[in-house]
Amino acid sequence: RGHTVVATDLSGVALEQARARAPESPVVWVQDDITDTRLRSRFRVVMDRGCLHLLTGEEAARHAAALARLVVPGGCAILKTFA
Repeated sequence: RGHTVVATDLSGVALEQARARAPESPVVWVQDDITDTRLRSRFRVVMDRGCLHLLTGEEAARHAAALARLVVPGGCAILKTFA
């Protein structure tokens, strides 16, 4: 649909498994830690399948700061969590 998708994960294994499931996909696969991200681009939409229950308080604060920096003004951050 004309979107550029950048998929990140801390786990290289997870990225390889995802890439294997969609080998023809034009997704940009990046191994990255959102609590210490190296991403410099900004995005209109950020979808995060959060694992916030695994983060310390300090890591959660860095996670929130990274999302705030990565989403352009007027953009949207979607955070999926478990109940």
